[in-house]
Amino acid sequence: MRLLSLAVLLASSVSLAHAAEPNYDESKVGDITLPAITTSDSVDQWENERRAEVLKLFQSEMYGKPYKFDKVEVVSISDKRPLPDADAYIQEVILMLDNQRVSVVLQMPNADAPVPVFVGYNFCGNHSVITGDWIEVSKSWANPMVCGNQVDPTRMTTKDNKFLPTSRSIREFRWPAQEITARGYGLVTIYYGDVLPDDPAAFQEFMKVNLPEEDYKDYSAIGIWAAGLSAVADYLETRRDVDEDRMAVMGHSRLGKTALWTGATDERFKYIISNNAGMGGNSLSRRNYGETVDIITTQFPHWFTGSFRGYVGKENTLPIDQHMLMGLLAPRPVYVASAVDDQWADPKGEFLSLHNAKEVYALYTKDLFPESEQPAVDSPVHSVLSYHYRTGPHNVRFYDWQNYLDIADKYFK
Repeated sequence: MRLLSLAVLLASSVSLAHAAEPNYDESKVGDITLPAITTSDSVDQWENERRAEVLKLFQSEMYGKPYKFDKVEVVSISDKRPLPDADAYIQEVILMLDNQRVSVVLQMPNADAPVPVFVGYNFCGNHSVITGDWIEVSKSWANPMVCGNQVDPTRMTTKDNKFLPTSRSIREFRWPAQEITARGYGLVTIYYGDVLPDDPAAFQEFMKVNLPEEDYKDYSAIGIWAAGLSAVADYLETRRDVDEDRMAVMGHSRLGKTALWTGATDERFKYIISNNAGMGGNSLSRRNYGETVDIITTQFPHWFTGSFRGYVGKENTLPIDQHMLMGLLAPRPVYVASAVDDQWADPKGEFLSLHNAKEVYALYTKDLFPESEQPAVDSPVHSVLSYHYRTGPHNVRFYDWQNYLDIADKYFK
């Protein structure tokens, strides 16, 4: 077994004590046969028949029944503050999504017309993605495995599942607001733990409060998080500074899985970015490489519907795989990113999901990368489907954003 780095283990919150050891030998992946995305060369057949069938399969076998927040109410809107070192402003909005108090931070260029925006969840609270102390430290549940002291081991940032003041700005590097706003885009960030704490017990409690007559195993945390992003989009549509026809959704790791499912269920998001999302997100479930269906459903049962666990050891019987999830996003631009030091996420499997989605995208466009093999390191391929395999770890880097913005420049302007 290849040893995983401590950073990857922490980022994935994974213990391998109760699941099979991961494989990192390509020769042991085995033969796989992917289910067909579509059986027709007709856009009409895809949009009016097959797409709905595929969406229902993902609902029943992976991400759960649809969830919707019925009320989106504005509690408060802060004054606009200048964004340091930028011709832009920053503003916090507090929303109530039914019973959930959610902080939304907008970092927006000063512009005379509505601007396109990138919308995304962060892992450690909005106080962690900006400089300054004017936004209060989040009081929501904190996950120490993703918001602990990994950035600076000399300082603790959480205690007893609560954020400490030392957690301010620890994730600012993942959201380069100055660069994003300088390119003419807004950035909207939300703490995913405001919508639903990333904890199996909290998920079950959420279900008991909000859907007491339903079986929680028919739903998933990823589905609830996706519903939260859709609710935020409801609010963004009311703002004069946001171009509601040019909203992108971006996520990293488990939140990259969420970004993909959000894009599949809410077509208002016109550009979908999934960074290092791996199993249950970008990479093929059938590939026995890195994290597997067994490992992910053992450690994170709340992320998926209960049905997904039933495919452990018989992944080839899944009626879906992640290339079909990518197909659900057609014809909108999609960007998938992998990292060399993130073999846990199966970078080759991430690329193959995108590559095999071209069958649907080809119904709409010839603007598709020609590569059938995973590109070389730091050699991005850009088209309506885009991919790169960069140097470095499981993380979000400035290099990633530069490429995401380049695609936005091509399709949003």
